[in-house]
Amino acid sequence: MSETVNILHLSDLHVGMEPTEEISSTAVDQRTLTLNGLVKELKRVDGKWRPHVVAISGDIAWKGRESDYQKARDWLNNELLPVLELSPERLIICPGNHDIDRKKTTGMLPPPTSSAADEWLKLENIANFARPFEAFVAFCNGMGIPSPSIGDQTNRLTGMVDMMGLRFVVLNSAWFCRGDEDRNKLWLGKPLLEKMAANSQLMDKDRYDHRKSKITIALFHHPQEWLNEVEYNAYGDRLSTGEYLCLRSHLVLNGHMHARPAEPDRLFNGPWRVKGGASYAGYAYRNHFSILRIDTEKRVFDRLAYEFDPGKDKWVKDADAADAPVYELRKPSHKKRSSHLVIPGKYKEWVKSQCKDVDISRLAGKSPIFQVGLPQIYIPLMANPPGKLKEKPKQDDFEREKPVDIEDLITQDSLLVIEGPAGSGKTTLLKHFTYMMIESGEWKGLDGYLPVLVFLNELEGFDTTGLPRTSNTAEKALTYWSENTDSFLDIDTIRGFCEAGKAIFFLDGLDEVEASLRGLLVEAFHRLKIKYEQCSIILAGRPHGVDDTVKKWFGERLVEILPLGMAQVEAFIHKWFRIGFESGQHGVKKTALDMIGEVKAHPSIDELIDSPLMLTAICLLYNDDKELPGQRAELYDRFISNLLYKRFPGEAQKVRNFLMGLSSEMHTKRSRHIDHAKAVRLLEKEYKRKKGETEKAFKERLVEKFRRVEPGCGLLKFEKKGYGFIHLTFQEFLRANDLVAGETGSYFDTIEKFLDDEWYREVVQLYIGFLSIQSPSMANAIVKRILAQESKLPFLRWRLAVRSLTDIHQDQRDEAVVESAVKRIWEIVTSDAKPPIKGEAGELLGRIGDERDLEEFIPIPDGTYKTSVGEITIVSLEMAKYPVTNQWYREFIEAGGYKQENWEKYWTKNGIQWLNRTQTEYPEFWFYHKLNCPNSPVAGVSWWEADAFCRWLTLIRKDEHTYRLPTEKEWEAAAAGLENREYPFGKWKNGLCNTAESKIRKTSPVGIFLKGKTPEGVFDMAGNVWEWTTTNFDLEKAVDDFAFDQKIQDRYEKEKYIGPVGWAKGITAHPELRGGSWGFSREFARCAARFVVIPYERYHNFGFRCIRTEK
Repeated sequence: MSETVNILHLSDLHVGMEPTEEISSTAVDQRTLTLNGLVKELKRVDGKWRPHVVAISGDIAWKGRESDYQKARDWLNNELLPVLELSPERLIICPGNHDIDRKKTTGMLPPPTSSAADEWLKLENIANFARPFEAFVAFCNGMGIPSPSIGDQTNRLTGMVDMMGLRFVVLNSAWFCRGDEDRNKLWLGKPLLEKMAANSQLMDKDRYDHRKSKITIALFHHPQEWLNEVEYNAYGDRLSTGEYLCLRSHLVLNGHMHARPAEPDRLFNGPWRVKGGASYAGYAYRNHFSILRIDTEKRVFDRLAYEFDPGKDKWVKDADAADAPVYELRKPSHKKRSSHLVIPGKYKEWVKSQCKDVDISRLAGKSPIFQVGLPQIYIPLMANPPGKLKEKPKQDDFEREKPVDIEDLITQDSLLVIEGPAGSGKTTLLKHFTYMMIESGEWKGLDGYLPVLVFLNELEGFDTTGLPRTSNTAEKALTYWSENTDSFLDIDTIRGFCEAGKAIFFLDGLDEVEASLRGLLVEAFHRLKIKYEQCSIILAGRPHGVDDTVKKWFGERLVEILPLGMAQVEAFIHKWFRIGFESGQHGVKKTALDMIGEVKAHPSIDELIDSPLMLTAICLLYNDDKELPGQRAELYDRFISNLLYKRFPGEAQKVRNFLMGLSSEMHTKRSRHIDHAKAVRLLEKEYKRKKGETEKAFKERLVEKFRRVEPGCGLLKFEKKGYGFIHLTFQEFLRANDLVAGETGSYFDTIEKFLDDEWYREVVQLYIGFLSIQSPSMANAIVKRILAQESKLPFLRWRLAVRSLTDIHQDQRDEAVVESAVKRIWEIVTSDAKPPIKGEAGELLGRIGDERDLEEFIPIPDGTYKTSVGEITIVSLEMAKYPVTNQWYREFIEAGGYKQENWEKYWTKNGIQWLNRTQTEYPEFWFYHKLNCPNSPVAGVSWWEADAFCRWLTLIRKDEHTYRLPTEKEWEAAAAGLENREYPFGKWKNGLCNTAESKIRKTSPVGIFLKGKTPEGVFDMAGNVWEWTTTNFDLEKAVDDFAFDQKIQDRYEKEKYIGPVGWAKGITAHPELRGGSWGFSREFARCAARFVVIPYERYHNFGFRCIRTEK
């Protein structure tokens, strides 16, 4: 057995790339230069780093074509291998997503569940995937590359290979790659690993560190964050594929990451993961490769990384080989805590003094100050797991993600970088975690651990002259911190806990130190982590502090604090009232539920409650005024005034004037950013030069003032492009504020030049809204004047006018102006405007008051209808003209539809069980402003909710009708008619309904597609929302109820998706939906299209409509 084996790790060669509309011929030439340079660099590699094996972790080809692989064969045989003096027998290769010929994909979509994926990826089934990989397999065969095996079966796509005393486990993460949206959807195939283990081809997990146990290296293309999360998060009794593999591997080599070299990190406290960058992915990316030197006797490895510098047109080492860290391939040892390790009592007192209470004095406005204990007010902050930063859904997408508590991440990850803007709660989170570790010995299983809380700005005086980037420097920095604070925590105590693997370092304020000091500290603490492997290092800072240096050493464990969700907001408000109101400190007869109700109902509050800082300010504003201003401009005005009142005593108006000037400067230049020098100059308007003050002293005072105002106001942030407002709406409001404040003539003339300018759309609305606080009549007059003007497609002025009208308090809107607005809306709806414009017009109608009868029923002609599922005879049946709207469903809620005393009246037996389990009080998306327009369909209702509404309607109307959901045959008969139309309106034509093609991307007000109704007069039967029916797909008949199963509900709440027939094994209650929706393409809106799910589902495009029959 060789004592040292060197592995050249390449990835993402993309051979066969050629000029296209997206790829220039220059980029192709650059690729040639890059790969030529790679070969030249390898010629110069020192002998002790000379590769013995070449491992390519996928994407050998560009498009998985035979011609791509011919070029790859030529490059390997004629360029790379001769330089290394190796033969193809020393190649280890796995496929990547570019190694698939997508013209030959089988159409199998990524399975949504582990059970489905495990079924697909059994050894006997992988032949089904052969066709897309034909050219890849032929390439491997033609080259003579060693073939992986599972048992006695060889194949080119997955298996085990022994080479030079190492065991390589070749896996395929590209089984289900079908396009550019593969992230979080891919599977490795746990059954294949289990098959290898059964044939003794994987390492015995109980012999991980045995000297005779071969070092095992797993090779697959996509890193963890591209896999379905079930592949690395265990649910139920199933051990995740990632953990199963990591119990049996020492190293994991990935590709796919077109980024700069990142340091190896541990997976599941086991193998080291080495991410391979692209050996070529264009100059716009960070191309790199590395050589791993594995000492099989000592069971350690070190790594030499190279990065291509396009400026110098050559490959350069990422770090000197002599400084390459050595990584242990043994499992991390869990050293027992020495009996003498005791956290000093004075340090505990220091932590309590720093962390016990929250200082709200700078937010309190006119409110009396009261003490707020951090443990009593703290709410968990959430983030997407590391590696999923770009997957954060937009609010418009209404995706169901699974964010995690960052405090749980701290306990799971020994390395973590927490990024968030000012006010997002970074420091509060670290203080809370530190305090709880000190105060509660068993906090999250960390009994006996030492939290070391370092505010990095306390290291500003640390002398770094001549200091190397080593662990010793980190210890010197800690010594300086200890000696220059009142923490009473000496370096010997810290070192003792480190040696026992019982220290957690919290380094807060990456953005509060100079870049040079930050770079030194970050790398030094990374080396400290390598020295004391079992210790944890948690860093936190604003985005501009999480720079390239931080990302280089810690970037793979980076998380961004997510905006607060409604559940967090509710929890905070309840805690706030317990501390401030219910304790009797204010004597206010308001409850948490009062405030929560106002928050949920407010249409403009989202951006004011998305961080702990903002939410605290809103709570204090509520304390002052006892209610939230209902009008948007007034809310922003009061919020900003309250925020600045105590933070800048005696100069709040000056700071506000500065922010107004800053917003005007930025908005005038159509920018969201301003550089430091320009921002400081704007302060001169409010802070004048003092008598006798030198120019230099004046400038320094302004710089210091800005340094205090920028983070202190809570409204600004720093990014790479400069300083900007945390939300564009703040910039727009303050610009509007500045325009109103500066007006000396005609208010209309001030904004007339902006009426057709999309960049100023929100500014004009907020201008009119802000003006309406001072002069409602003037604001109404401006709206009236705009509405009186002519406006052609796309009706920018009319739409702007009506939007502005919604920013005037409802009680202050002129009735004549409202009538003019309604008239203009219907002119837009009846025009040839595109669907998104009609959708917006209809929503504006809903916001200012839709007077149509949205509860009307339309008779369906009697007769025998031939549907896609059989014939049905219709007699005396009426279909609701529209899907049930939010304003109609609100009547059901307000009538006590969800209250327990009415369960027996309105709900089925199984519906009651579901209600009892979920304690539901509203539809799933009831408080989503984008889905709760009064005249839009209610969305996010389960089958039982839809059924209960119909039963309630029957009881309260007390007429000669029974109201219920339709069967699928009844629904299709009403949609297709006696002539059996393909779509409710006949043949397909764009612009007649709200499907994915409309690009509205949410529910739309009912009845706005006038040409999309059926000849009988029923609207929205194609698109908008899927509509529940009473038909049970499994029984192929209509039923009165669907069975409720506690286990399925638990599974649904955990997975948030169980899916249609085929995935939902063991479920025999599948109601059908009809009609398609805004999120589905037109094929699903055909009259005959069916959709099948479980009755528990409350998706954002699920609604319903009623039918009525004579009793």
